[in-house]
Amino acid sequence: MRTGARIRPDVHQLPAELVTFLSAGAPPVYVGFGSMRAPKDLAQVAARG
Repeated sequence: MRTGARIRPDVHQLPAELVTFLSAGAPPVYVGFGSMRAPKDLAQVAARG
């Protein structure tokens, strides 16, 4: 029996604009909260880091 996510390889290429953006400097940081209920100012607190 197999459990867990079945992940297939992605054969699509990223748009040229996105490749340029990602290559332009330091890697971007993603902060996600999912479906978590959070205080209104949590995003500001995360951005101040």
